[in-house]
Amino acid sequence: MPNDQFKGVVFDVDGTLFTSSYTVTERMRETCKKLMQRGIWLSIASARPPKSVRKIGEMIGSRGPLCSLNGSVVLNADGEIVSRFSIENATARNLINQFAEAPGVSLCVYAGDGWFVSKIDRRIEIEGGAVGFEPEIVRDFNSVGLIEKILLMADPDLAPALQADVAKNNTSVIVSRSAPEYVEITASGVDKAKGVEHAARSVGITPAQLVVCGDGENDISMLRNAGHGIAMGHAHESLLRVASQVVGTNNDDSLPVALQSLFNLS
Repeated sequence: MPNDQFKGVVFDVDGTLFTSSYTVTERMRETCKKLMQRGIWLSIASARPPKSVRKIGEMIGSRGPLCSLNGSVVLNADGEIVSRFSIENATARNLINQFAEAPGVSLCVYAGDGWFVSKIDRRIEIEGGAVGFEPEIVRDFNSVGLIEKILLMADPDLAPALQADVAKNNTSVIVSRSAPEYVEITASGVDKAKGVEHAARSVGITPAQLVVCGDGENDISMLRNAGHGIAMGHAHESLLRVASQVVGTNNDDSLPVALQSLFNLS
């Protein structure tokens, strides 16, 4: 019999929905198709920017809304932004001034569906390849308007101290990490749980009716808030502790197998 408890499935992207080669397996695509046919709402919750999340939503047939930038921007499937949760302006400007020229740090600023940098370096080139588009170079970040996320990229052995420093000195933001080299900054109270709940309630679904899948530290809040949280086996220990279920890796199709079992898909 179909599982009627859950009405939606939300995927983190990197390390969860995507394989290590940034693809969605055929088995996962087929599972998403069957879920949609069952009337299950599908969505994305990623640290990636809106333009990238929109494309990924199309890969799995999602009708939206979708959550980008760790929940700080919610968009419809056609790319229309429906909600923005911005960092307090003075805090954003102070952080940009602090890290724009900091040695060993690559600064990325996200405002609406835009991605802005002051210069291109190797880390930013790699990031562009991963998300599928290039940033806009700006001389003055004041020109970009309200800012939803600031990303600091640094060597993995330096990122934890960088995260701790930003969090200690800026109480009006949340500082999280989705990868060893990323330090991601959003407004206080804004995380994937908030974005996912906002998106789900817009289609009449509560967090308790969601199955949420992730692998990163920035996925903790949405797994904790969901009716059923699935963590990838390679996830950080802190995420494994809050998960309802643990599967294998993002390369072995264990996640679609688990979803097929949970929803009794033939």
